[in-house]
Amino acid sequence: MMRTWTILILGCLLAFACNDSKKTTTKLPQSITLEVKVSDTTNVVDSLRLFAWKSIQAEQVAVNAVTKTNAGFGCTFELGKLPRGMYYVGSSLRDLKPVLLGTEKSLLLEGETSKLSAMKVVNSPLNKEYDQLMKRIQVYNETFMTLMTDYKNSQGDKATLEKVKKKMAKEDTEKLALLDSLRQKNSELARIMAFNTFQSYQNNRKEGQVEGAYFAESFFDYVDLEDSVYARLPFYYENVKNYATALSTIGLKSPAQQVALDSLFAKVPETSKLYQPTLVAVTFGMMGRNNEVFLKYSKAYLDKFTGDYPMLDKFMKEQTAKLKGAAGVGEVATNISGATPEGKTMSLLDLRGKYVLIDFWASWCGPCRRENPNVVRLYEKYKDKGFDILGVSLDTNKDKWVQAIKKDNLNWHHISDLKGWSSQLSKPYGVRGIPYTVLVDKEGNIIAKRLRGASLEAKLKELLGS
Repeated sequence: MMRTWTILILGCLLAFACNDSKKTTTKLPQSITLEVKVSDTTNVVDSLRLFAWKSIQAEQVAVNAVTKTNAGFGCTFELGKLPRGMYYVGSSLRDLKPVLLGTEKSLLLEGETSKLSAMKVVNSPLNKEYDQLMKRIQVYNETFMTLMTDYKNSQGDKATLEKVKKKMAKEDTEKLALLDSLRQKNSELARIMAFNTFQSYQNNRKEGQVEGAYFAESFFDYVDLEDSVYARLPFYYENVKNYATALSTIGLKSPAQQVALDSLFAKVPETSKLYQPTLVAVTFGMMGRNNEVFLKYSKAYLDKFTGDYPMLDKFMKEQTAKLKGAAGVGEVATNISGATPEGKTMSLLDLRGKYVLIDFWASWCGPCRRENPNVVRLYEKYKDKGFDILGVSLDTNKDKWVQAIKKDNLNWHHISDLKGWSSQLSKPYGVRGIPYTVLVDKEGNIIAKRLRGASLEAKLKELLGS
């Protein structure tokens, strides 16, 4: 847990933020001039470009030819009125200098080498204040990580734990005071403190609240999710992505992760300018960690934003196809029909109206047999609540199939065509290894795949209760 929080805090350290545009009274300039001067001419570029962050990526907004002089080279961008946010100056996306634009009439970038990322902003109070604030937050984060280590190492020592908690409370108070100060000054940098004012669990948890739940519920406490300026800051996207990733690594089960994300999207609806970056960030934050959630949000993205970013569309579709495979989640389960051990014919459709686990297994499959006691336990627990199982065997020997059913007490429905890996019953579901499960809802739609052990129990609890 502590390592997860440390990684997330370091990610937040990168986060730039500005104050809520609805609350500020700052008069924005009608025209902005950005001047670039470089003294080294050994690697003169033909032109410099200005990029702006828009939702989920940097996009080019202006190009200006470079002028070479005896003193070096450079150019001047006459930009007119710009939206507030993060911009980048460079000859390509590989070498960029980030600057905050939109609130000051003129900025000057100077450097000795033609490496744009090494340049300095020399006449911008805002960018200077930003650098100072980042150093201060660096100290806060280093102190926090030290205190977290001290807290972990002091378990069992009540007196030391209380001292550590008091130090954490002091840090909490200082960070809140800094956030309040920035907001009172209408500072453009208040947004950074909104993402870096997270309060310690040890001093602020509710009674009985576990650490993972506290994190999920409290991470955005000081962030104004109605502030559209965040759509022009890459750090909003990065922090939401880090948040989604952390949800899957702090001990929260899948249903609790979904509850936390539902709460986030309740504050960032489809009408919000933050909806797209939030949706993409959550999708990528969950990729490889919670496939069910990834598929849900990748589908939401493709349904609403297909065409905005063709390369992203392609990637999302490829990952979705890879995860779904044959008979993907959300699709109607293909009906299969086969012979029971008694020689009768039974089909998946015969069980319509119940939640059905299609369990592909075989008597010779060791992992299948070891999993069977867990499946038996869950079947007995939920069979009277609308849950059933259709066992589909990849056996070739009927006697061994029947003996395994009896020995393992598999008192549910079974079918097989006794063709092993050539079974026509497993082909519609793309089964390449067993045990392999497919969970079908009452209407015959696939709602989950590859559920075993704790994941199967958690899903049934979500659907049918304790």
